[in-house]
Amino acid sequence: IDSTQNLEVQFRPGGITATLGESAGILGAVLTYEDFVFNRVEGLHLGLKGEIEKITSVLGASAKIGYGLSDRLTTYLLRTEVFTTQKRTFGVAGEISREVEAVGGEGLYGRLWNSFTSLASKTDYYDYYRTDGWGVSLLLRPLRPARAALTYTDEEDRSLPVATNYSILHRARTFRDNPSIDNGTLRSLRLDVRLGEEEVPLELITRDAADISFEYASPWLGGDFSFTRFSFIGSKSFTTFGTSFLLKPTLRVQLALGLSAGTLPRQRLFTIETASSGYAPSAA
Repeated sequence: IDSTQNLEVQFRPGGITATLGESAGILGAVLTYEDFVFNRVEGLHLGLKGEIEKITSVLGASAKIGYGLSDRLTTYLLRTEVFTTQKRTFGVAGEISREVEAVGGEGLYGRLWNSFTSLASKTDYYDYYRTDGWGVSLLLRPLRPARAALTYTDEEDRSLPVATNYSILHRARTFRDNPSIDNGTLRSLRLDVRLGEEEVPLELITRDAADISFEYASPWLGGDFSFTRFSFIGSKSFTTFGTSFLLKPTLRVQLALGLSAGTLPRQRLFTIETASSGYAPSAA
């Protein structure tokens, strides 16, 4: 990494392949294409991911594939996006996937940190479930960095058992159980809005952003669940001192809000963030 450049330049969103891949060699390639995870339901998950943002001026695609050594499950995601003009203001997207998801979505602790604590001492922060399905989206990007997507999702959600008890330390301990979800077919309409720049790998620099999501599921869509769910997550970072430092000390403040009506399945419950060591998120 070129120490004469600031982090904003080195890790700008969308430029990780060009920025790290060319200037940092092996490190850039690993950060760009790796999808390595360790948790109690998959064990060691080995995977690859990739994105071609511009196959043509209006077409893009991304994909990933992985395999869990303990649960022996192959996961994958294939997604394509097609826009109406070269400005990419309006478009459509489609995807098909089989994935292991975290209940409530990923929260305070990233996948690399959670993999480290799980592998080192059996501290696995999240609960997990399996999804198999597909989705189609209408994309709207009127003014960067704002973007929105209206998505129809058709997925089959299933509970997952604990598949490994391996850790480097505390061999005599056992991983806590992975609670069951509400198994069934989930068909929903979801509006996602993001105001702010995209996240960068490993959160090497923080982004001020607001994520808003509104999801509606009903039997008339053909699924097994009926609920309305709204969530908001906003984050703001403040430089505390050392404004001239390359790695500036920052205070990051996050506000989260969740509202719902109907009966939320467990996999859509909101979570209250807690300490990573010794505790799991409390669904609320």
